[in-house]
Amino acid sequence: MLLKDMVYRGIVRVARFVMFAQGLQMHVDGQDRVPRKGGAVLVMNHSGYMDFVLGGYVPYLQRRLVRYMTKSSIFDKPGVGTLMRIMEHIPVDRIDGAASFEEAVRKASEGQIVGIFPEATISRSFEIKNLRTGAVRIAQEAGVPVIPLVSFGSQRLWTKGGKRNLGRSRTPIYLSVLEPWQPEGSPERATEALRGQMQEGLERLWEKYQRDYGEFPADEFWVPARFGGGAPSPEVTQREDSAVEKERYRIRKLSEDLTTLSEKFKEVSRNLVAGAYEAYDSAQEKLAQVQNQAQEQAREGDEDRAAMMVWLKNNMDELAAEVSQGAKEGRDRISASMEQAKNNAAMLYSQLSSSGWERYEGSRLDEALTRLAAQSKQIVSKLPHRVTSQFNGIPAAIVCNIEGSLLGTDGGMDERDVQALRRAAEQGSSIVLTTEFGPDEWRRAAAALDLPTVGVCYDGAVVMDAKGETLHRSFFAEEQARAVERAVADAGPDVSLQWRTEADGEEYHKMIGVVKVAPKATRKIASHLRKELGSGVEVVPTLGRGFHLLPAETNKGLGVFRALDSLHITPTQTVAFGAAASDVPVLEAVGKAVAMADAPSEVLKKAASATSISDEAGVAEVLTPLLDAAAQGDGDGE
Repeated sequence: MLLKDMVYRGIVRVARFVMFAQGLQMHVDGQDRVPRKGGAVLVMNHSGYMDFVLGGYVPYLQRRLVRYMTKSSIFDKPGVGTLMRIMEHIPVDRIDGAASFEEAVRKASEGQIVGIFPEATISRSFEIKNLRTGAVRIAQEAGVPVIPLVSFGSQRLWTKGGKRNLGRSRTPIYLSVLEPWQPEGSPERATEALRGQMQEGLERLWEKYQRDYGEFPADEFWVPARFGGGAPSPEVTQREDSAVEKERYRIRKLSEDLTTLSEKFKEVSRNLVAGAYEAYDSAQEKLAQVQNQAQEQAREGDEDRAAMMVWLKNNMDELAAEVSQGAKEGRDRISASMEQAKNNAAMLYSQLSSSGWERYEGSRLDEALTRLAAQSKQIVSKLPHRVTSQFNGIPAAIVCNIEGSLLGTDGGMDERDVQALRRAAEQGSSIVLTTEFGPDEWRRAAAALDLPTVGVCYDGAVVMDAKGETLHRSFFAEEQARAVERAVADAGPDVSLQWRTEADGEEYHKMIGVVKVAPKATRKIASHLRKELGSGVEVVPTLGRGFHLLPAETNKGLGVFRALDSLHITPTQTVAFGAAASDVPVLEAVGKAVAMADAPSEVLKKAASATSISDEAGVAEVLTPLLDAAAQGDGDGE
């Protein structure tokens, strides 16, 4: 430790000599506020690249060394990185700073001074930006005081986007150590108090500069905008900084998503080895089933699973090719996470290729593979270049499946979805709500949104305008209904039928037939009903166990088309969120098709992108960036 400190002090002496050679006119006050011993967190405003040197100037007068928290990329530079480690500075991963936080707390607790620039990046306005809470949280965790240090003048030596002025410039540099204090309570409130203290201290330095050297010269790059200088205003720089922070959050979330996907591949592989995806039936029952099953049906099942594997692999290849596109900070982290996911995916492919599909007939493997594909597609869909290429502004109409896209497991809508749809409506979007139930369900959803909406009910059999007037109604004729009932009865005792009816005066029309069947028999029963009923009835799989039976030439896609036609909106101007097989005709018709992450494979395959489930506000996940971009564009145009 002593040898390292000797090297550090030697470097500081060299830096002080360089400052002397530059002729810097140092104005320092409050140096006695830096303790000669004991831990502390030294916080400094950040206006230039020389702040790292200037920040240690005052503590050195008190014979103290500062361990700075510095972006990790500096530690990767040859020579410089070695010196940084010798001086025991702390590398900070700007995407995930948990490790650096713990290291800073440890050093401060041990009695060292930890230096932080809580603005995170250089303030190009040369005023105090919004501060991160890290400095306060470190001080609270370590039980040490915060020592604010404000400076003015370092931007004239070398700042972001500016030329270096490191010769003998005789530049005035002002440094002021403010009153130390022990932060308590909410880190957010304490950080705001710290920002106020530093802003007041900086304003006093401005007054001192003007007292000593006269008024600030107009239009000079180093003068804040409030004094007529050439620096950008705090409002402009805050927008730019927010964009940077947003991108860092995106990279961190992307890395987490890739890690989760990788773990899911490993989980499916482990379950394969453990036999968790063996068929539901016992071995004897399964043998009897296979013996009685037509060879063609078995071959179709194998082909479906093989196609699913190809689809999953294509999704992963697509993700691997695009995941790092546009990323700057955190690219290495993303690449490492993606590589691990690819390796785990390759292991799963190998396991599935070496085992026969028949052992998984009727198992949960199909669902597990579908969820993997959905997760990879969802990650791709959130990549910025995908968002900008898939969506061009706010859509003219938005179609949502009430049960699958909006209602969560608690039976309510996520407030984020509600607000996003309201914002879209304010911007001129028409809202179309679809449901497998009747108009009452549509009215409840419209009331929850507090918006005028068009309703497509009974999976397309009924279309209602925003005033509640019926635009279209189709239902089963009595002869059709009896044919349906006979076909369902012939399908076996384990198949049930329930009619959803709607009153028309004194008559009740049969709008939709709900068929319930065991999952393992779904394919067989659907095939039976299609054969028995022919083209006179539409057979549509549902979110639950079974399917819906609709009158001929009735489906949700046609219902949505009728709704859009009443609004004078073309389908190409529309975005639709699909969650059930009945949504497939809708997704095929509209310009932008989005699948919910928990949708079945046929929906995911039809959609160009995927979003989070309704419990996680998947609709808002897609709409909010579009709305924010539009609002930003309007603001830029003012």
